[in-house]
Amino acid sequence: MENNGNRLIFFLLLGLGTISIIGAVQFYYIMRIVYDFTELGHITKELKIIFPFFFFLFTVLFFARYGVIMFFAFLEAAKNRLIDTTSSFSVPSVSVLVPAHNEGIHIENTLQSLLAVDYPRLEILVVDDGSTDDTYAKIKAFAGIHGDK
Repeated sequence: MENNGNRLIFFLLLGLGTISIIGAVQFYYIMRIVYDFTELGHITKELKIIFPFFFFLFTVLFFARYGVIMFFAFLEAAKNRLIDTTSSFSVPSVSVLVPAHNEGIHIENTLQSLLAVDYPRLEILVVDDGSTDDTYAKIKAFAGIHGDK
């Protein structure tokens, strides 16, 4: 888990660093625009002030939005990692015993229902109690590991 946490922090810092660099470049170009506008004589004073201001405001809002999106994506990823990592260790294992005697009609549906259960540490044990029908053959088709069960 420590490695995953370090990776998440690394990518968050990488994204924030990238946003900072792009923001600095945008700021440089805003200053260049202001300087170039001051050199031109035929542009009104209001346009010289308003255009760079709104360009700067757009840039700040643009990067603030991506910063907030990255922050919440980081929190969601960290929460999912924390839940996934701790759940497999804190949840006790459960064994389900299924006794079957001449249950050939119902055993397939029973086993499919048990396999559909969303529990991380589930073990399904089927005991055939000397059935005279096709129960054993149907159980044998389900033998083996199914995902984490």
